[in-house]
Amino acid sequence: MKLSNFFTNSRRWLLASVTLLTLAGCNNGFVYEDLAECMPDRRVRLSFTRNMDFDEKREEEVKHAKVFAFDNEGALVDFNVSEGQQLVNNEYTIPLALEKDTNYKFITWCGTDQDAVAINADPAETMGRSEGDLDSNGSDLMEGLGATVASENGIIKTALDPVHYGNGEHAFSQLTGMEEYTIDLTKDTNTIIVYLRKVLSMEGLEVYIEDKNDELDFNNHILNEDAHVKYYPVKVETDVDCPTGTDGGADYTGETVKGTKLTFHTSRLFDPNEVNDESNLARIIIRDTNKGSDIVNEPLVQNILLASKPRNMAPDGEMWGTKSDQEYLDREDVYEAVFTLENLAVIVVHINGWRVVIQNVDI
Repeated sequence: MKLSNFFTNSRRWLLASVTLLTLAGCNNGFVYEDLAECMPDRRVRLSFTRNMDFDEKREEEVKHAKVFAFDNEGALVDFNVSEGQQLVNNEYTIPLALEKDTNYKFITWCGTDQDAVAINADPAETMGRSEGDLDSNGSDLMEGLGATVASENGIIKTALDPVHYGNGEHAFSQLTGMEEYTIDLTKDTNTIIVYLRKVLSMEGLEVYIEDKNDELDFNNHILNEDAHVKYYPVKVETDVDCPTGTDGGADYTGETVKGTKLTFHTSRLFDPNEVNDESNLARIIIRDTNKGSDIVNEPLVQNILLASKPRNMAPDGEMWGTKSDQEYLDREDVYEAVFTLENLAVIVVHINGWRVVIQNVDI
């Protein structure tokens, strides 16, 4: 018997429906009045596999998660706030009360602190509004979701708590039983370590990273491209051993020179080619404050960080060369840049062990 013939026969369809509901042991309004209503068990699973180093950091990076579910009209239909170490358990799933058979859009943030996500609307209040109270775009909550880095007049000098973001769309198909959807998460915070070889004092020097990424919207994109933020070091260590790298690989030679180590925390980094902005996104500035001039003023992502993109196989079995630069930026979250300075002039730069050329310096 063809399935198409079976399901187009109304009597057979009714018989099949009654049988399924009886076996499920629930009531859909016309089988058994003493049984509970059928409710599909729909859940989401959080996957941190996009971040290359998450397994080593998972216990300390994820203690709080917010998951929002919107219907295809943009109205909030459910949200879940979860806390505890179970969030990093690969078997843990988050239940959501999703009754309709529709295409849902999911947005989630995870981190160590519940205040990592700024919301300009109350989810409970929004869900309590009647359909007539909603505007033409449905709930106004979705556009109110976002992650904001706390800054003081556009300056950030404090450490950032780790934040992971994820979104996705899924239409559930099962009418009863458990069904789950996996949301892949992107690490939205980065650590950039800058070594200044042969620099034993920061007197007369200022080093910072300038970007536009202090506010990310519900799609994890830059919210305000006109707002600039300066990231200053969250930690400065002088008289440390500064490594250098080989010319042909990422392994360090072991050669060290004394210098200064600066640790920066930044929000999500963007490939300039993806956002049509090749010059005004993240830049690293090393400034000689005595002369009032810049020693280095370079696009951080395009000219420096992407030089460290691996040439070998990625954790998912594909070659890094087949992946976009943005995917690499989202998978890596720790970068180590070594600047070799001679008389406050940059001679050589290494990023994660690879030597790169900037400012047309002949090395």
